[in-house]
Amino acid sequence: MKLFVNIEKMKNSFKNILITAPTQAELQGLIDMSSEENGLWKWNGTNHKITLFISGIASPLTMFSLMNLLENQSFDLIIQIGIAGSFSTDLPPGSLALVKEDVFADILIDDCGTPKSLSEMGFSDYENSPFEKGFLKPEIPLFFSEPLPQLRSITVNIVSGSDALAELRRDMYKPDLESMEGAAFFYVAMMKNISCIQVRAVSNSVGDRNTKNWDIPLALENLYSFLKRELLP
Repeated sequence: MKLFVNIEKMKNSFKNILITAPTQAELQGLIDMSSEENGLWKWNGTNHKITLFISGIASPLTMFSLMNLLENQSFDLIIQIGIAGSFSTDLPPGSLALVKEDVFADILIDDCGTPKSLSEMGFSDYENSPFEKGFLKPEIPLFFSEPLPQLRSITVNIVSGSDALAELRRDMYKPDLESMEGAAFFYVAMMKNISCIQVRAVSNSVGDRNTKNWDIPLALENLYSFLKRELLP
């Protein structure tokens, strides 16, 4: 694992960086500082350059669009950013986190009303590399000068919009966060052997859906501020 304490050393090592997000809204704060080239947004620094890319929402779009992009372009480091739901009261809206492990939480078998993982049902597909007991745990180059908590996230097709579903996922995975793209991003990066980082900003708590308690603007504001301090002048 590469460990960069000095941000300038990191920039010299990773000269070509991709930052991807599911939606333009999650990238807009960086797009506003970049110039468009051939359908992508670019930012050129003294020692490194950054490309911005919208992958689409959820795992299928994320995997296909990233694979398609990486067939034609190469990057030293790819970073996924975006909002996430929080399972912990210690992570209120606006909190930032580095995802250290992620899992496709909805790849399950309903065993007479009890959801079970494929491994529990005797299938080993998600036990083999790059998976570790179903989880994706990339070797993350920890280069941020401003440390973030390293947490477990789950990737879902149905966001946890009820207390019952949130509690089920707490029991199964002990997660801190959930998104709809994280494991897909990790899977592509690990299969392509590209250094990767996933940074999430909490927009809401999981459970019974009440958007009045969400704060997406604060989550994105904190995310942009962090990335600008760490990656841009």
